[in-house]
Amino acid sequence: MQRKFNFNLLPLLKFGSVGVINTLVDLAVFTLLSSFDVYAVLAQVISYSSGMMNSYYMNRSWTFRKEKRAPGQALRFTAVNLAALAVTTVLLLILHAYTPLSLFICKLIATLFSVGMNYIGSRYWAFANQSSSIQKTLQE
Repeated sequence: MQRKFNFNLLPLLKFGSVGVINTLVDLAVFTLLSSFDVYAVLAQVISYSSGMMNSYYMNRSWTFRKEKRAPGQALRFTAVNLAALAVTTVLLLILHAYTPLSLFICKLIATLFSVGMNYIGSRYWAFANQSSSIQKTLQE
């Protein structure tokens, strides 16, 4: 039996568009908080959370077109984003402590690092149809 990879580029493009908006929200809030000398980790958590709330609503209603919330959907989305937040926060701290890069550049690098993790987690777990799985997607 031959397997075909059914790859739909539209959700990835939509996710990228939403991601740009989320990143702008995240960076704006982070920059504002940093300008008031808010500790970098606290600024990261607040700014990331601001982008995350926007991401949930836009990705649910537009990118993955989920009008109804599936049981556990918000919890799965939050888990994906908390994992990404943990990774980006550690990366931000390491880059800021051990490189000559500015805090803003460290923030950009950490943000870019989380894009793939968020897309895979959102598409295949947080917003996946309850009856779908990665294997079913790959087998069609």
